[in-house]
Amino acid sequence: MARQLIEACGWEWTPKYIVRDRDSVYGEIFTRRLPAMGIRDRPTAPRSPWQNGHTERLIGSIRRECLDHVVVFGERHLRHVLLSYMHYYNSARTHLSLNKDAPLPRAVQAVGRILPTPVLGGLHITMFGFDFREGQGQESGAYGVIGATQTKLERTSHSSVAKSASQ
Repeated sequence: MARQLIEACGWEWTPKYIVRDRDSVYGEIFTRRLPAMGIRDRPTAPRSPWQNGHTERLIGSIRRECLDHVVVFGERHLRHVLLSYMHYYNSARTHLSLNKDAPLPRAVQAVGRILPTPVLGGLHITMFGFDFREGQGQESGAYGVIGATQTKLERTSHSSVAKSASQ
C-alpha cells in the first residue's frame, strides 16, 4: 500500500490528509510513510462506514453497475474496465443529485437523430452523439448528450423536430 500511495501521489504534490478505514491492509509501513510525505492520517472509527459515505457509495456503484457483471482477466483488463466505467460515470451517467445531469456538464442538442452507443461492451447504453445528415457518421459527444432515461415519446418528438427542420 505504501508503494501505491507514492505512485498515486508522487513526492511533489501530496494531499493534506487521507481519510481511510481501519483495514489491516494499511500496515505499519503505510502509516509511517504518511507523516514522511507530510500527509495527516485520519482513520475512521472501527466499523463505521457512514463516516466515509461518499467513498462507500462510489465503491458500491462501481461494484453494482460494473464489476458484478464483468469477468476480469487480469490487472490490465481491470484497469481498462475501470477507466471505461470512469469515463461513463463522469460524462454520460445521470446523477439524481445533479438534476439528472453528469458531473461533466454537457449541452442538450434538440435536433438530429439520437444514436445509442454501447459502453463497457454493451453493459450500459448511452444516447451519445447525433447523426445530422444521412450518410454522415456518428458525431462526438461535443455536440451534446441526451440522457438514456428518455422516454419513447421524447425520442419520437426529437425525431419529428429533426425531420421538420430538414424540410
